Amino acid sequence: YERVEKMNSIEQFLEPRDIYEKIGGNASELSQEEHGFICGLIKKYRPERIVELGVSGGGTSVLVLNCLQKLGMNDTKMFSIDLSRTYHFNTEKQCGFQIEEAREYLENIDNHTLILGKTLPEVIENITEEGKIDFLILDTTHYLPGELLDFAIALPFLTDNAVIVLDDISFWFEGENRWAFATKILFDLCIAEKYYAQTPDGFPKVAAFRLADKSSMWQKNLFDALSMPWSYYDKNQISFYKKIVSRYFLSEIQESFNKAVEINAQAIEKKKNIKPIIKYIMEKCKNVERVYIYGCGQRGRALLYFLEKNGINVDGMIV
Repeated sequence: YERVEKMNSIEQFLEPRDIYEKIGGNASELSQEEHGFICGLIKKYRPERIVELGVSGGGTSVLVLNCLQKLGMNDTKMFSIDLSRTYHFNTEKQCGFQIEEAREYLENIDNHTLILGKTLPEVIENITEEGKIDFLILDTTHYLPGELLDFAIALPFLTDNAVIVLDDISFWFEGENRWAFATKILFDLCIAEKYYAQTPDGFPKVAAFRLADKSSMWQKNLFDALSMPWSYYDKNQISFYKKIVSRYFLSEIQESFNKAVEINAQAIEKKKNIKPIIKYIMEKCKNVERVYIYGCGQRGRALLYFLEKNGINVDGMIV
C-alpha cells in the first residue's frame, strides 16, 4: 500500500478580514495569517457546502461568510455547529453571537445555519440531504476522541477531494494541554495533500488536508486509532456516533469502533472510582501518628508522593 503525501502552500486571501472593522470586534482566536490561510483555501477550491464544527464567538463564521460574499459564491451553504449554547469566554453571550452582529453586512446570511446544543452525528444526515460536504472546519475539544471521532463519522458525507481544516494541531505543547493532541493525530494519520498556515514563529497551529483516499483500509486505521486513551466519555453522546457508524461503515470498522468505545468507557469509569478511594485513604492517614505503605512498586511510590504533597507524614515503605 503506497502512501503518497504532498505538502503545499496556499496564497493568503486577507480581504475578508474587513468584516471585523465593521462589527468592531474579533471573537476569532485565529491570527491574521490563519484567517488568510482559510480564506485562501476557499478561494482556491470554491466549496459549495461548508460545515464548521466548533463556533465559539462566531468570528470564524463571519470571516468565512464574508469571504464567500467577496468571491461571489452566492450559492454556497454554510452550517456552524456547536454542542455549547453559550460563549465559553463569556457565558452571558450566546455561542456565535458575532454572526448576528454581522448580519447587516452579509448579503448571504440566509445561506448560513447556526446549530447549537447538538453533536455532529445528530445533524449530519439532515444537513447533507441536498449534497455532501466539501469543506469541513474542525475546531472542538482537541482531546481524544474529539476531532478524530468527528472526522471519522463525517467521512461518508464528504465529497471526493474535500478540504478539512484543523485548528490547534500544536495545542498539546502548551503546558497543561499535554493530552490535547486529537487534531495532531488526525493530521498525521490522513493520506492527503497537506497544507500548513504560515505563522510568525514558523510553528504551525492551523493546518489542512485535501482527501486523496477514502478507502476502507485507511478508514480501518482511523477507527483503530480511537483505541488510544480518551480524555472524556459521554454515554448519551456516543449513542449518536454509534448510529452513524452502524449505518455507513463495514462490520470490520464497526467492530473497531465498538472495541474502542468499550475499553475507554471502562478506563474512564475506573479512573472516576479511584477518587473516592484516595479520599478515604487520606482521611484515615490524617487520624494516625505513623503511616507505612506496604510495597514500594510504582503505585506505592505514587501514593507516597501524593500523601506527602498533601501534608501527610509517611515514615517509610515496606518492601
